Amino acid sequence: METLSSLLSLQEKENVFDKFETAAHDLVNNWMIKRNGQTFQILEIEFFLRSEKLNHLDPFIDGHAVQQTFGHWMLLMSGVELTIGEKNRYASVRIRSIRNLTSGKLFNGPQRVFKELFEDAGSALLPNNDTHIVRVPSTEKQTILAVPRVGLNFTEFSNQLEERMRYLLKPYRFVSTSVGDIADKYVALLYLEKVGKNDHLVSPEHTIFKKYLHAFDIGCTAANLDVVWEERSKSLRLGRLMGYMKKRNDLIVPEVSNVNLTSSEVKDIL
Repeated sequence: METLSSLLSLQEKENVFDKFETAAHDLVNNWMIKRNGQTFQILEIEFFLRSEKLNHLDPFIDGHAVQQTFGHWMLLMSGVELTIGEKNRYASVRIRSIRNLTSGKLFNGPQRVFKELFEDAGSALLPNNDTHIVRVPSTEKQTILAVPRVGLNFTEFSNQLEERMRYLLKPYRFVSTSVGDIADKYVALLYLEKVGKNDHLVSPEHTIFKKYLHAFDIGCTAANLDVVWEERSKSLRLGRLMGYMKKRNDLIVPEVSNVNLTSSEVKDIL
């Protein structure tokens, strides 16, 4: 049986995305979170990693000392993370969506996950049932999409601008299609269609999505980043940046994104 440490540890010569992809499929399909007799299915996660040894300098990880440890819960304003680091390697998995398998209720978004798992910690005077993660293999496998992460800080005035551009759109967010209405859904679908090469996921005449297709096309023809910053909408700006980075051949094209989404799955996302 694979342990959590063997699943999530990174070796020097391993491809980072391939490791994240493998780990994401296993975490979503074969691991659960237990808390006070309740069982929660993991449905959406994001990976963060900063390591000079692995030449992977993700600027979006917080860089807390606890992120150099393995197997600890880290509670942030942005949500709940499971640390998967070691000395001189900052790494964590942010849990964005879970489902209570008893009630069937979905908790979509990192702050809702935080509230459900940790808000009521119980008595300070009595032993608590710890929130912990366990391996529970599932017979029903989830369809998982690899798409860009959500809510990362990025402006034309950001420090480490080139480095932030390089990591901003990496598909380190893995989400089950069973979540339905996912965060930043138009950016995610644009990535799957234009970068992951899943043609015609959404009708080009879809009122909102065609704006993202247009933004991507503008980015593809942009001579410089000024055209990206001209867009006032943050989401459409990401669409332009995606086109600009695609032109630079600076985006991962993950095989995991080449999935055959049904029309009903796309409809649920939209």
